[in-house]
Amino acid sequence: MANLKIIFAYCEELGRSVSIDEARAYYFSQTEKNRLTFSCSDRTCKVSVTGINYDKKAEDGKKFLAAHYRAHKVHKQECEWIKYTTDQQADRKPEETLREFETRKMKAKLKDSIDIFAPSDDNDLKRLDESNTKSPTHSSSSASGRKPANPNNRISHTQTNQLQRLTDYWRDAQDKLSESEFKKLDITIKGSGRTRLSEYFAEVKTGLTTHHKGVYYADALPDYISYGAGFKLTFHDAIDQKTIHLYIPAQLMKSSSRSHYIKEVIKTKNIDHFKIFALSPKLTELTNREGKTSITLEITDLSRLAIYFKQNTNPE
Repeated sequence: MANLKIIFAYCEELGRSVSIDEARAYYFSQTEKNRLTFSCSDRTCKVSVTGINYDKKAEDGKKFLAAHYRAHKVHKQECEWIKYTTDQQADRKPEETLREFETRKMKAKLKDSIDIFAPSDDNDLKRLDESNTKSPTHSSSSASGRKPANPNNRISHTQTNQLQRLTDYWRDAQDKLSESEFKKLDITIKGSGRTRLSEYFAEVKTGLTTHHKGVYYADALPDYISYGAGFKLTFHDAIDQKTIHLYIPAQLMKSSSRSHYIKEVIKTKNIDHFKIFALSPKLTELTNREGKTSITLEITDLSRLAIYFKQNTNPE
């Protein structure tokens, strides 16, 4: 089948099926950056699969180059990804509403497909990962690492708890969909219900003004201050003459394997700017001895951070 859509693949090095986002995080955690070996996550199929762009740091370019899996060999006819792609591309089904049909066709244009974003609460953050997700009909394991209570009644929608993956999906949708389509694309936020994906993201200045419940994003200056393993970035824009920062403490960087990827991004040479995404950040306002006030954004886990960079095309 042409244009086979594959969302998860079996990674030989990890010994499990992973999203391309998790594959990228693992790739950058290696001391020596060796490319990974992937095969079909349907273990009755097992044909080799190619990972695209997972070995590259995500850039804030004019056109977003999404990391994804690509089929380069013919999969078995009963392969779950053939069934999944066929289902996505099918005509409107009798039981579907027009809205459901339109949403399915929009998602078929994208490299990934996310229906549920399930950020874990602060009590469970130490166990965040997607390691037990094995197919398009399998949801991510819970943050506590437990398997679903009823393995025969798995959630059919793709689910993630990683903001980097959700943001890649959001950016790919901006790039691939028309403006009207993008505004229609929705998602379920665990604990909050269904919402427009576009409305879940707000620029930092808008988010601070409206007390936004969701993702804050903005461009940040290329220079950063190191605090041991931690760091602080300063956003381009201020609000009411208050400088806005993102602070990531050293302990947070030491607690997650995703820190390797983040380090690789912030240490990139010749940067024009970073683009930062932070989920439900804690806000702290401080006034220094000179009377200057600043606002600092902090997150509770690296699963709630996504970071991109823009290369400086005109270096001095």
